[in-house]
Amino acid sequence: MVPAMRVLVTGATGFAGGAIARRLLGDGQAVHAYVRDAGRARELAELGAEVFEGTVGDPNAIARAAERCTHVVHAAGEPSHRASPEALGWIHVAGTENVVRAAQHVGVRRLVHLSCADVTLTPKPRVNWNEDRVLMGPPVGELAKAKRDAEELVIGMGGAGAAGDFETVALRPAQLWGAGDRSLLPHYCREALAAGGLPLCGKGTNLVAITHVENLVGATLRALEVPEAAGAVYYVVDAELALCREFHASLARALGLPPPKRSGLGFKMEYALSWTRARLGKAGPWPEDVIRRAQSTSFDASRAMQQLEWSPSVRQREGMEALAAWAESMGGAEGLAEAARPPADDASVAAQVEAAGG
Repeated sequence: MVPAMRVLVTGATGFAGGAIARRLLGDGQAVHAYVRDAGRARELAELGAEVFEGTVGDPNAIARAAERCTHVVHAAGEPSHRASPEALGWIHVAGTENVVRAAQHVGVRRLVHLSCADVTLTPKPRVNWNEDRVLMGPPVGELAKAKRDAEELVIGMGGAGAAGDFETVALRPAQLWGAGDRSLLPHYCREALAAGGLPLCGKGTNLVAITHVENLVGATLRALEVPEAAGAVYYVVDAELALCREFHASLARALGLPPPKRSGLGFKMEYALSWTRARLGKAGPWPEDVIRRAQSTSFDASRAMQQLEWSPSVRQREGMEALAAWAESMGGAEGLAEAARPPADDASVAAQVEAAGG
């Protein structure tokens, strides 16, 4: 029997955070939903969540939301690698520190942090990497750097519970996908529609690492519960290996998009051009996109499967069927593309600082 918990979920109206909050509520657990806009959390409130409004830049608001909680799932964040470096640092590094310190302050027992597999993003293949493989230098891109710094901070400030019995766990999902993605999927649809099909780099025969959102939810719940998880970092990925062209072709069919198209340029040329686009803030694939679409990537999730006694339950076919039905309810690819929100910028950081009394 799962022990009773009271869980603060940050980013509870986001893709991953919302799915986690709904599962916890469905399991009869008490949930504090920490969100930027309480108006978007009506569904969670109807399901029984206590809703708290604030940003990760407001430590006092986080502490109020964390009162009485035994556990925290930190799912809040900026998902776009096109956000400004200042915004990424503020949200992922400073914001994560605020969440961890608030959790410590109110006596939370364990915090599960949603990191990402791109903390090891490199322009070279990463095949069958496990948690023991590390980069000698920083990962590619400001988002990956910020996520790496946040993960190190989380494990360093809690870990296995040496400091006052406060424990932390970090999960590294790969490319997150599934029904309900209002964060990155709208931008994916916009890019594919503008280009007449998602641009791939080369033939698309490279492996792509993916994580269905419900598989991440299952791992998160186990990370909240399993004593041996304290202080650990886990890759969380789907059971099936996927080729880049096949996965994106399946996504295109589910979303009603044109099929992905191959680039006539090789990786080196595409990668060089992507850096130019990134520097100028232009549309088209940025370095992170080119790496994911060109270099083989797969991760060994056996540590999570063994220590958390977890296994990915959603298969790709099942997930695509659910995604297709949801996308149709959202107006298809065109409807999703219209819902794309701009990435966080310096102005949004300034607004958060002002709102927090900074």
